[in-house]
Amino acid sequence: MTSQPLFYAGARQEPASGRYQDVIDPATGQVVGRTARAAAADVDAAVRSAKQAFDNPAWRNLSASQRADILLGLAKTLHDNAYTTSRLQAWP
Repeated sequence: MTSQPLFYAGARQEPASGRYQDVIDPATGQVVGRTARAAAADVDAAVRSAKQAFDNPAWRNLSASQRADILLGLAKTLHDNAYTTSRLQAWP
């Protein structure tokens, strides 16, 4: 069974508490995985990371059209890989 850690600061992070909880398939009631339980310290670290990313001039100094091009490219990639992505998300 897979256990999913938190994801922030560009990497997977173990929860500060070390705690995980079961993910239950509502159709069957079976445990299909485990996911990290974020604590206040995890939220604080994620917010700090987001603030650093927001303040990074590499993104901040892009024009609106440059940001739009990047985000539209991301949207296209997600759309083009929707089936594969959905299988990864649903895979126990």
